[in-house]
Amino acid sequence: MNKINLYAALFPLLLFAGCVNGSKTPEQWQKISTTDLNFMYQQIMENHPGPVNKEDPLFTKNLEESYKTALKQAPSITNKTEYWQMMHTFTKSFKDSHLRVFSAKQKKSSHQKQDLILAEDAPFYYEDVAPKVALIRIPTFEPSDKQKLELEKIIKILPSLRTHNAIIFDVHNNGGGDSEWGNKMIEALFSPEYAQPKIDVLFQSVTIDFRASPANLIHWKKLATLNQGWENLCTKMEKALCEGEPFVHIVCQGSTNSSTLPVKDPVKAKIIVIMNSHCFSACLDFIDGLTSLNHPIVLFGETTGADALYIDVDVKELPSKRGSFQLPLKVYRGRKRGNNIPYTPDVVHQGNFEDKTELIKAVSKLI
Repeated sequence: MNKINLYAALFPLLLFAGCVNGSKTPEQWQKISTTDLNFMYQQIMENHPGPVNKEDPLFTKNLEESYKTALKQAPSITNKTEYWQMMHTFTKSFKDSHLRVFSAKQKKSSHQKQDLILAEDAPFYYEDVAPKVALIRIPTFEPSDKQKLELEKIIKILPSLRTHNAIIFDVHNNGGGDSEWGNKMIEALFSPEYAQPKIDVLFQSVTIDFRASPANLIHWKKLATLNQGWENLCTKMEKALCEGEPFVHIVCQGSTNSSTLPVKDPVKAKIIVIMNSHCFSACLDFIDGLTSLNHPIVLFGETTGADALYIDVDVKELPSKRGSFQLPLKVYRGRKRGNNIPYTPDVVHQGNFEDKTELIKAVSKLI
């Protein structure tokens, strides 16, 4: 048998072996790309607040343009790299850190880059780095069960640090999570009596609209079985769906009582926040809370990331099972920090954020 005939005989076997080993033909990649793209588009149309948000009239126009651009590209996809480039280009076109796509190998939480330490592997810790100077490392507000124990220990310690010379909160690379953890830290340090009225002011004109959809209702019902507090939203969403309303409207008015006597700031320590460009979502909310307290705060490091007014996400597996798609389910109205507005540092740091010795040396100059 000559070489040509031998190759012809072996080609089907080689093709089968390639499929077994996970390789795809260009035609298969094109089908995967189109199917996953259509899925993301449909999820946004049905469950994202944007398409029915009258205060964001350009959202649907941008969605359609990005979708059409990606759809034209799909027939030319030939490999995994091109597939992910198309997927990321589509999701990044929304300029929303909460709307993203990621591979099955990546974690489903936080906004961290692949080359960063995963949030669930990063340690929480408290230590005195100098006399009366505390360093508190908070790598995420979405702690694992083990990390929750570490974070709760830190929260218990915070009231004892009020008379320190300085408290350094290190939140660099904190991609967010549950904002309640940040609120608990602030209340523990400053006392609920002092902190809560200040934080309430942030929300005195804020409302939230939850997109009403059957899929979103299922999402919130699942959460309601795990945590108390979502049952009321589920009831209101069922009513909205029956009445054909696109949103469930929630007022977030603070509980501040104007007749309450002002409480004196109990914290003597200077507060320094170490932040960088990978600070997102609940990390930004934590800085929102700290800077609302009328207390000396120094922001140190890099300009943070930013988040859109679309928040609180659900994660859906892609039809190809090659990854997942994350999209927001509600929209803020009247948030003091505007759409995609980052925090800029009072003092810029251009060094290595992972070199703790260098970091402490640089921060110490501010105390």
